[in-house]
Amino acid sequence: MPAIVRKTDLCTGHDCWPERTNTSWSPNVFANNLNVVRRTDTWETHTCVSSHTGVQETHSPNVYANGLQVARIGDDIDCGSKNKTGSPNVFVNGP
Repeated sequence: MPAIVRKTDLCTGHDCWPERTNTSWSPNVFANNLNVVRRTDTWETHTCVSSHTGVQETHSPNVYANGLQVARIGDDIDCGSKNKTGSPNVFVNGP
């Protein structure tokens, strides 16, 4: 099972665009004392040839925080990155 993604976790980056952290998350649902990331939460701008932000695109099909599905390691961000890091011990249903 993939781990849940939280505030301060990283994405993979893509091509020459580097890793980055998220910029929005649940205001009151936590894993390991860190806010969890959900569908439509955003990621920092990263820059290579140009700059762009990211929005959490794929997610758990049936685990929710504040009415939005939670993000897991391996889920997609809309710019081509994937979630890279997450909780060491909080897991969300299979891929």
